[in-house]
Amino acid sequence: MILELLTYFQKQNVDPLGFGLRYKATNLHTGDTYKEWESLYPQAKFTLDINVNIISTGKME
Repeated sequence: MILELLTYFQKQNVDPLGFGLRYKATNLHTGDTYKEWESLYPQAKFTLDINVNIISTGKME
């Protein structure tokens, strides 16, 4: 379900989670990093690694 959401965002060419901002912040290129990101984003492949830890049941006393 999360992978479907990410690929939907990618097909719509939107980046509401800020992957492009992270790319621009961590890649110091001399050229235009925004244009580079625009060319890379449509071909990006997502790999999910999800770990869930239940800390409590949420019961209030």
